[in-house]
Amino acid sequence: MKENNNSYIDEKALKDAKAWIIFGSIYTPISFGIFIIFPIVAQVKDLGVCLALGAFLVLLGPAAIFYGVQKKKEAERLEQQIAMQKPQKNPNAVLFGIDDGSACEVATKLYCEKYGKSADELNDDDKNIIWDWTYDEISYLMAWIFENDYYNPEDEDEGLVDLAKDIRHRKAIPSDYMNYEAPFYERNVKPEVQDFVDEYISNSVYVNGQNLAKAGDTIGAYFVEVETFAKERLNAPILGFPFTWEDYDAFKGHINEAFKKYQNRIKSD
Repeated sequence: MKENNNSYIDEKALKDAKAWIIFGSIYTPISFGIFIIFPIVAQVKDLGVCLALGAFLVLLGPAAIFYGVQKKKEAERLEQQIAMQKPQKNPNAVLFGIDDGSACEVATKLYCEKYGKSADELNDDDKNIIWDWTYDEISYLMAWIFENDYYNPEDEDEGLVDLAKDIRHRKAIPSDYMNYEAPFYERNVKPEVQDFVDEYISNSVYVNGQNLAKAGDTIGAYFVEVETFAKERLNAPILGFPFTWEDYDAFKGHINEAFKKYQNRIKSD
């Protein structure tokens, strides 16, 4: 699973800045001693050379401190900018209109409420769990696509190909694919089920904070079914529970039934 590197970058930049400040603070008083002792040891008799060399040695300390302070300010500005940005794990995660940044905000809120934490208290393990929850609403359908070999890879990335196989054989979960920062669009679904998947998803509409089925739909409404399943089986809201293969097995009958209805309708047309 890939992790967001922003926190690592901020922490490293701050550590580097502090190191420069500490170095300058220690070196500055030492440099005065060097300024006095070095000409004697080196037997430098030219006063001009002594002064030039001494000035260079003495100014190194303040220069290091100044550089460290500037780097610290830069790191703090970056940290503030990142904090103001909407979280986004995978810029390619716009699967049929899914916005993982907005979903992450909901998942974070639900996770904090469930475990009594604030957003500031979340560690890397918490954040990784939250990103798994973020893909709750699409994970069952992705699992069905992988399991039934309807995945249409466009990338020859060996790691991605292996990951797709692992999901199909239940050695990994769908959110691992999204956390790999791999693209998953409509074209990543094989043509024979692409229209079904698109229609199955689009039969759900989101109104006033609730998923509703479109009137007159013939093959169910995927997001409505997931939300209902989560409430009845998992006692959890959407984006507020972990994916498990046991839960997928309990849910996939909805997808199979919808697909069967879709196939029957296509044949009759």
